[in-house]
Amino acid sequence: MLPAERPESTWSRLLTLWGLLGVGMIQPLLDLYGKNPEVFIAARAGAPLIVLFVVVVTLAPALLCGIVLFVTGRFGRRAGDIAYRVLLSLTAFVAASAVMHQIMPGANGALVLAVLVSAGVVWLEATIAWARSWLRILVLVALAAPILFLGFSDAAELVWKPEAEVDTSVSMVADTPVVIIVFDELPLSSLLTREGEVNAALFPNFARLADGSHWFKNGQSNSIATSDSVPILLTGRIAEGALPTSRDHPRSLFTMLGDFYTMDVQETITSVCPNLVCSGERRLTAATDDGVDEPGMSSMLADAAVVWGHLTQSPLVTEQIPAIDGQWGGFVGGGAAGREADTAGLPLAPPGIRLAWVDKMLTAAENLADAAPNTLHYLHVVAPHVPWQANPSGTQYDRPEDVGAFVTGVEGGYWIDAPSRAVQGFQRHLFQLGLVDRLLGRIIDAMDESGIWDDGIVVVTADHGGSFVPNEHRRWVTPTNLDALYRVPLFIRVPGQTEGQVHGGSAYVIDILPTLVDLLDVELGPEWKLEGRSLFDPDLPTGRPHVFDHFTGHREALGGTLTGVDAELVTTYQLIPDQTSWAAVAAVGPYNDLVGEAMAALDPVEAPDVVAEFDQAEQFTDLDPSAGLVPTVLTGRVTIGTDAAAPDVLVAVNGEVAGAGFMIRAGGTTSTFQAVVPEEAYQPGSNEVALVIPGADGRWIAAGEGTVAALVLRDGNGEELAVTPAGTRRLVIDQSVVLGDRLVLSGWSADPSEKVLPSEILVFFGDVLAFSGPPNESRIDVTRWFDSEDLAESGFEIEIPSADLPEGTERVTVVARFGDEAVVEYSTITR
Repeated sequence: MLPAERPESTWSRLLTLWGLLGVGMIQPLLDLYGKNPEVFIAARAGAPLIVLFVVVVTLAPALLCGIVLFVTGRFGRRAGDIAYRVLLSLTAFVAASAVMHQIMPGANGALVLAVLVSAGVVWLEATIAWARSWLRILVLVALAAPILFLGFSDAAELVWKPEAEVDTSVSMVADTPVVIIVFDELPLSSLLTREGEVNAALFPNFARLADGSHWFKNGQSNSIATSDSVPILLTGRIAEGALPTSRDHPRSLFTMLGDFYTMDVQETITSVCPNLVCSGERRLTAATDDGVDEPGMSSMLADAAVVWGHLTQSPLVTEQIPAIDGQWGGFVGGGAAGREADTAGLPLAPPGIRLAWVDKMLTAAENLADAAPNTLHYLHVVAPHVPWQANPSGTQYDRPEDVGAFVTGVEGGYWIDAPSRAVQGFQRHLFQLGLVDRLLGRIIDAMDESGIWDDGIVVVTADHGGSFVPNEHRRWVTPTNLDALYRVPLFIRVPGQTEGQVHGGSAYVIDILPTLVDLLDVELGPEWKLEGRSLFDPDLPTGRPHVFDHFTGHREALGGTLTGVDAELVTTYQLIPDQTSWAAVAAVGPYNDLVGEAMAALDPVEAPDVVAEFDQAEQFTDLDPSAGLVPTVLTGRVTIGTDAAAPDVLVAVNGEVAGAGFMIRAGGTTSTFQAVVPEEAYQPGSNEVALVIPGADGRWIAAGEGTVAALVLRDGNGEELAVTPAGTRRLVIDQSVVLGDRLVLSGWSADPSEKVLPSEILVFFGDVLAFSGPPNESRIDVTRWFDSEDLAESGFEIEIPSADLPEGTERVTVVARFGDEAVVEYSTITR
């Protein structure tokens, strides 16, 4: 075949390049962002910025190619041809890699095929005239992608539906400063003593708040989902199916006070404050979660580049770029937000790993220290919400969770039926809450300094709680965990208040805005339809039915009494009996009375076959607490024989029993362990840490120091599995139960974002492969959840003879294999 005559038109060449970019970059990015409006909501991106983002994504790559073509063309046809060949190779690879990623998700082999396909595209374009014509037609993809985004995507509402404006029908004369702090995932019972008072030993600043505020002890949230509960707080209404934006919540605290108050607003997840109100001249400097004060095109495009890499490239590429799990933006970092937060007196972790909410609370304290009287200070901080990583002093520890896991001991959303897991989760929750309390103290001090503490209205509450009961769901509503999820702290301090007052009547988050309307003497226009009541209304009944949010299906009233709070306290003090100090919080489990004793008092024996290796050995053997990392959660591996009475263990630090933990049989004679010790157990410099195990004969065994190899998972061909963070891939285990002579394991796995299934499900007992095969069950529910027939065969049901279970096996390891990458989950066996 003779080479086809090459087109001379630079414009024709540009259409070809633009079409390939449409397939490989523009359409995948805009499709994903269009399905996830939360990205723009979290970034507080207004319609102009969203449109600009779409325009830049659509046009900028093609414009860059056009500039190169026109400039090089000025140097002659040969220079122009060479430049075009290079650009064609690059854009063809971009398109081919996106297509190959769809066909072979997670496979490194897709990278090789993408190179081969792109080479084929370049050859076809150079030799066949009709191939060039077809490539130019691909420009329709580049043109259709922004049209679909702006006209039909879930994010289109953010462009075409106008943001709310200040409500001019509101009238008021007060200039009382208002402070609202909303914590996240904070059950009321976590703050209390056995007697139902705020625990001043662990949380002195919450106690200080209670001593000078109206404490609505029967406070309850109206939703257990942040995107619903926070708008309910800000609007005094429940709006079913609404996005957490000002477009869907036009009458809110912010539009009510926008004409009268300066705004110091730090929203997280929601964007109920209109940009005209919270990004204008009346706004103070405030930090956001990703460290960027205002959303900017450069940061959004940098994030988009990272997202595109994960969306289209193989593991060889994605392993070299920032992760995108568990956040809506800020993947490549950003500049400092406003003023640099004052960290004096806090041994904080380094900025690169420091928890974002810590800086957010510090910035809020700075803003409160010198704000004008007529200022609204609003802070929603995602703490003490998981992930748990903080110690009460301000230091952090490395998370012990395996890749993909959110909370150790939670499977399928439920705490496993082993008390030690929920106990340790509660310990870590309290540790993180301790730091929240310390930063709250910094905020209260700032208010005291500026006079807001005496002259302002201060509201402190939480959006929802959390459950720590074994065999109970941690975060979603069931008939038995209502009190844990819905009962939240609710404190309101009014101007001039000097003494605290406790109220036992029903009080709800939905009542907060009506209460502020009452305290500020606000007159609302006729379109305001508040569903809550002022908590200072003298005619307010003590018992009112609880209005639950729309999606839980639970309409039971928690009632106007405090019996639910009392019941929750019984539960939490069963988990940790002594909550009078952080050392006491570490004393848990069946041997809690030994914590604080000298290790020598246990008279431990040494066994040559019991060897332990701590993952954090390098940290505690050369510890510098001022550097911000203290290993209060210890993990590792231990080899034990049949003489050990697992699963409970103790940990001794510098010759004293300092904490407790648990072991899980990993395989053979190897077990993994996880334990908690308090910060004060360590000393700067070198520390001696030992694992102490109860022996079957009643004596204690001191594990020797040594190296214990981690288990390696291999497939049926002996190839080591590359276990990676889950990202958008899901592996859900519904059950692993022994029924007679069979172990029945069922669940589902898929990547709902990419609409692909795993190629293989593998089941391991320790490191022994017990089963491998593709998904084998239909899951109509998964198809319905994610609106895709491609996920219909995502289920699996596996039966393995129970005789194959090694003795002492507590859990199975399940792996879903997507190409060259594997996602892992664990499931505790029910017998």
